[in-house]
Amino acid sequence: MSRNILLLCQYDPYNAAMVVEHINAIYVHSANRIYVLQDFVRRGGILPDGVNLDDFDAVIFHYSVSVALDSYIAPKSRVALSRFAGLKIAFIQDEYRFVNKTVTAIRDLGIRLLFTCVPETGIEKVYPAERLPGVIKVNVLTGYNSGYLSLYDPIPLASRTVDIGYRGRVYPAWHGRSGREKWEIAHGVLEHPLVATRGVRLDISCDETSRLYGQAWTDFIRNCRAMLGVESGCSIFDFDGSISTAVETYTRLAGIDLHDDLQYLQVKKRFFDGLEDLIPLNQISPRCLEAIGLRTLLVLFEGEYSGILEPWRHYVPLRKDFSNMEQVLDAVADDDRVAEIVSRAYGEVGQSEALSYRTFVRKFDDLVERGCAGNPARAEVTGFYDKFPFRYVANPHSAGTPPLGSGRTNLLRAVWRRMPVHIRQRIINLIR
Repeated sequence: MSRNILLLCQYDPYNAAMVVEHINAIYVHSANRIYVLQDFVRRGGILPDGVNLDDFDAVIFHYSVSVALDSYIAPKSRVALSRFAGLKIAFIQDEYRFVNKTVTAIRDLGIRLLFTCVPETGIEKVYPAERLPGVIKVNVLTGYNSGYLSLYDPIPLASRTVDIGYRGRVYPAWHGRSGREKWEIAHGVLEHPLVATRGVRLDISCDETSRLYGQAWTDFIRNCRAMLGVESGCSIFDFDGSISTAVETYTRLAGIDLHDDLQYLQVKKRFFDGLEDLIPLNQISPRCLEAIGLRTLLVLFEGEYSGILEPWRHYVPLRKDFSNMEQVLDAVADDDRVAEIVSRAYGEVGQSEALSYRTFVRKFDDLVERGCAGNPARAEVTGFYDKFPFRYVANPHSAGTPPLGSGRTNLLRAVWRRMPVHIRQRIINLIR
């Protein structure tokens, strides 16, 4: 039975491709009729005139829409969505932030099907049944294989001009060990004496201005013999926002250098000592799947990687103290070894049907039908995309630069994206 499902999201093919692929997968592979409202956040989280919720059997809150914040879902829209009698579904990511607000929003909106990246052992600690009675909670990965990366022919190793590549960012101190690892791996490789001695060609940066998207990111991965990586996630859950607020305030006032281990330990002791790793959130990153799909070797900090990746079979393991750097560099320089590991990873992980979006969406459809059981399916919504066009980009990995608007429009858009959420919220409230 085919259902009408309204998908609320922020669809930006010129940003992270894996976010767009997630939306595309539901739109393309679902047996249901998916109606994508692609600029819901850009509209200020306001349901536009012309969207009649009674036309739909279900509503999806995509993870590009934070259910916890009014800057993503306007208060008036929250009321309308909470009154909607159909099945409400949420995908949540970055679940370590404002946890209590998220749980409250799930309850108040009446969400009944929750897809979470929290491992099974931690789900009840984050989304307790006593606060969310009747909510079905399903563990999922942050991303899956779409198949589009297989369309790119692998560049011969001899033709690649970068030996080891990486793009990351410096995360706030309250992200803890997991956040630090995302830039420690970069600095550890950049500063290792063996790298200079051997003349290893690096293209590694944690500068925001060096981040790459779309075709530029795809080309970068393809041109690297190896890509660095770590597990995704955060090692601290900030349930009420008090940790992040206190830490960010303190580090600014005290002028803390987050790259200094002693200063970081000082912050940790003051604000979150003993609070790390109480709930697991580490899992395989979509970046790992991108590198595998583009047939580039992974050099990863040792970890679990959701039980999907095996060291020396699917990736080259790098110890977190960098004590095996010589062994890692030997492997990266060995064409035959690189080709063997990459080929195995591509065959066993990159081509795995179990890790495909098709399989993921079949599971999604089954759960939706169970959630809608007993309710007659609504008739197809006519004219939706005439009123709300969906600018579908089949392969966001090939997206170029965004189309140019006026200089003033582009500047305002860039400023808005970099603006802290609480400032955006104040502006939205003034406009309303």
